[in-house]
Amino acid sequence: LVDVLRSASSVALQVKDESMILIRGYTGPQFVNGLPAGAGLTLYDVDRIEVVKGPNAVFAGISNPGGTVNLIKVKPSFVARHSLDTSFGSFGHQRAVLRSTGPLIKDRLAYSVVLGHTDEESNIDSMFTKEDFYSAGLTWKPLSELTFTARYSNLDREAGRRPHTVV
Repeated sequence: LVDVLRSASSVALQVKDESMILIRGYTGPQFVNGLPAGAGLTLYDVDRIEVVKGPNAVFAGISNPGGTVNLIKVKPSFVARHSLDTSFGSFGHQRAVLRSTGPLIKDRLAYSVVLGHTDEESNIDSMFTKEDFYSAGLTWKPLSELTFTARYSNLDREAGRRPHTVV
């Protein structure tokens, strides 16, 4: 999320704590699908990111003069789509993300599945990040004007310093 927001206008990140996002000079609250976000945000199953600038309490409920960041999650689709993204890099970076969505029952029931894994070291000795992520969603369309979507996701993250002994 931090890397994506670096290129957004009027958005700044604190030097010491990059998880603190400033929009137009104010700390901006973060939302997922319009609801306040908790800790452990990932982009494995994010469709798009909205940065709303300026006072927007009418839309967000809680806000400040700077604005908000809203992550919109992927919804199950009635059109089949599948992708596998992989990346490898320095410091032992390895990442793979599998995304799949499509109909289970034509025009009535659709699914989405996202599986992700990241494993990387840091240029700082003994620092690391290891993540395993999965999410699944179902969309049921009983009527052409009515849609219900259920979603579940889980993030297992281990990050920090590896245990070591100083001699």
